Amino acid sequence: MVKELEDIAPPENEGSHDILYSEVQAAISSLKRNKSPGSDGITAEMLQAGGEPLSREIHKLCNKAWHEGTIPEEWGKSILVPIPKKGDLNFQKAFDTIKHKIIWAMLRSYGVDVKMITLLQNIYEKSQSAVRIGTDYGEWFRTDVGTRQGDPLSPLLFIAYLERVMDQVRQSTCGINISGTVINNLRFADDIDLIDEDNSSLQRQVELTKTAAEQAGLILNINKTKTMVFGDRNIDNSMQVVPEQLNSPLHSSTATGAISPLSQSSTATIAPLPTPSPRTMVPEAGFREINGIPRNRPFPCRI
Repeated sequence: MVKELEDIAPPENEGSHDILYSEVQAAISSLKRNKSPGSDGITAEMLQAGGEPLSREIHKLCNKAWHEGTIPEEWGKSILVPIPKKGDLNFQKAFDTIKHKIIWAMLRSYGVDVKMITLLQNIYEKSQSAVRIGTDYGEWFRTDVGTRQGDPLSPLLFIAYLERVMDQVRQSTCGINISGTVINNLRFADDIDLIDEDNSSLQRQVELTKTAAEQAGLILNINKTKTMVFGDRNIDNSMQVVPEQLNSPLHSSTATGAISPLSQSSTATIAPLPTPSPRTMVPEAGFREINGIPRNRPFPCRI
């Protein structure tokens, strides 16, 4: 996948503009308060209380890192705090297994300037994490895959990463034609809806998505995948995911597809959503009756 991304990358460009002081001010002002500090113990409240003198020093430090393409070691450290969850623990997060070499190739394919990519590479090369439980800290360990925990840039990197993965699906001939535009998938973060007019075409989309995802280190999570038929057609809308390793079929899941890093492939039938019962259809019909009210612009909202 790296080679394919390199082939579509535009000529390299290197940004020469400094980081603006106003940008640093805006970043400090937007920090959320009442949050745990990093390994240095500096909180958002401290940075915001420092005023202009501290903001000026941070501005100088940021520009030094920008021009030299390197960061202080402390900037690469992250503290991980386990959060207990009800039921089985789920450590399978799509953000945690994306490959760094594909991230850099992806950024180059979008024409991101060399300085930015070099600085991000340096941040990730110096990335270390430690687990904190209460007041106790574990040993520091390097993180060689995935995006940085708590980094506001991580969701953006993942969205851009997944965009390139889904390019192969979007460029296929599958999908539905809406006013001359072919649409075959809808996405929100790592939730994906594949759309097509018939079972066989949708099956091809599922297989294409699975292959493209695995090339990027991601695997379809069958536990979060279902099929749905729109209209009154009575057809078999189950999908088969070709296995790499045979496992027991899974028969229950949620309504949308998702990309998730599994340690091995799953064998499963993507089962259809259950037919709505009369009990669930009654409130739905009631909602349709009043649906025009919230959409009515002249409707008075003042109490």
